Amino acid sequence: MLIGLLITSLIVARAFSVKSGTRTLDSEAITLSSSLFLVVIIWAMWPIMGADASFNGLSPITLIAGMAKGAFIYYGLKLGTDVARESNSAANFRGFIAISIAAPINAIFLGDNITAIQVLSCIGLGALGLAFFFRGAASELSRKGKIFFAGATLIQAACPVADQIGIPPSNWYMYILISMNTAFAFSVIAYRKMLGEAVAGFRLPIMWAIGALFAISELVVIYSAGNILGPSLTGTFFVLSAPIIMIGSAYLHSERTPREQLLFGVLAFVIALPIILG
Repeated sequence: MLIGLLITSLIVARAFSVKSGTRTLDSEAITLSSSLFLVVIIWAMWPIMGADASFNGLSPITLIAGMAKGAFIYYGLKLGTDVARESNSAANFRGFIAISIAAPINAIFLGDNITAIQVLSCIGLGALGLAFFFRGAASELSRKGKIFFAGATLIQAACPVADQIGIPPSNWYMYILISMNTAFAFSVIAYRKMLGEAVAGFRLPIMWAIGALFAISELVVIYSAGNILGPSLTGTFFVLSAPIIMIGSAYLHSERTPREQLLFGVLAFVIALPIILG
């Protein structure tokens, strides 16, 4: 429960940092900053990780899944930031839809330790997210924004699946080491012609805030997925930050109405009770 609350609070802080940042920064700079921060922190942890920090016992499955997760992180960060530029609320609906896709796959095919009622709760959250998205938030997005939203949703659904496949054969640390280095490599290759502009953006305090928050939250998420809650439940607590973000967005950025956002938040937490209490 405490880990779930920590994940939720970190994601809320990160979301509002990104929302502020997108007013002056592009998604390329944010993607580079976030992945760079985590790469530095992950390598700095190597001396204290003991037996977990070893390439000798690295499973090929962890290597492949970690590289896939790195690609998902890169594209998810980029598309998610582009959606958040148009609507923070819309960007956060995708998590509910994504977890409703990932949880059944993990439970049925990949042996995730999640009960049937918890899977149904995840599916219910997805249905709620779809209903509210098409009822209002979809209208806030341009045609390009809707395409980005669909892409970001599918990518976010793939992340817990990759976690479920990649963490058990080795350990969470080697998995995140591979995935984050892959994400950073994708960023550098994709934005090699604008590295100077991205590096110049690091002078802004908001870049440090976004990068640090992303790094800390991703560490907590992967550690929890590998050692405490499992990928599906960790992903659910990740998306339960959305109602809080949406209510804040209504007051701070005039996105939808506080009443509508509050209604969504209450319904989301009611549907998620089997997960929160379980």
